[in-house]
Amino acid sequence: MQARQVAHRGGANKETRVKRAVRDYLAVGRDLSTKVSQSLLGLCEQAVDTARWERLEYFHAMLDKHLDLVDRRLLKEEKIPSHEKVFSLFEPHTEWIQKGKLRPNVELGHRLLIATDQNQLIQDYDVPVGGADVDQSLPLADRLLGRYGAGSVASLSFDKGFTRTEDRELLSLYARWWSCPNAGRRTRRKPGASGRRSLSPCANNTARWRARSTAWNTTA
Repeated sequence: MQARQVAHRGGANKETRVKRAVRDYLAVGRDLSTKVSQSLLGLCEQAVDTARWERLEYFHAMLDKHLDLVDRRLLKEEKIPSHEKVFSLFEPHTEWIQKGKLRPNVELGHRLLIATDQNQLIQDYDVPVGGADVDQSLPLADRLLGRYGAGSVASLSFDKGFTRTEDRELLSLYARWWSCPNAGRRTRRKPGASGRRSLSPCANNTARWRARSTAWNTTA
């Protein structure tokens, strides 16, 4: 709490005062970690339920991880990689979802990848924990072809940011028509790519697939 108060206040030598408060915070946290470690060793000699001991050990490990992240971020001024950040002690798999200009522009949970056909029926879904949108187009196409067979997909339409340039070349092998808008502002249409968000009806009753990624909030 003291470190937070110092960080939000102004005044002379703010950076020095913040780091001093952080060092005090870390010292208290490491003392607590040592006590918990000793308690865990003492419990090994007693008749303690294994599940409860492992639960306590888990929170002890998370305490040490939190102290390490604070040390690296605030004292060593490192940039913490996204996969090392923890947003929930009770659901450590929780992800930070940036939603751009939408409100709320941030959600905690997981993104749900949904593929629908021309009748808006869900034909495929996935929860790509830790995965980026740009990595999902080819695996999705593989799953659809594996499930329904070659020639079953007449066209593919993805939301912005779902493909790379090299992936778009491979997508032309999956379907004759495909749409992959570029992320960011609208750009000039590239040869071979459709700039439309929806494509013309498919012939021969073959399916037209559309993939989108939405935030799936799993935390309170």
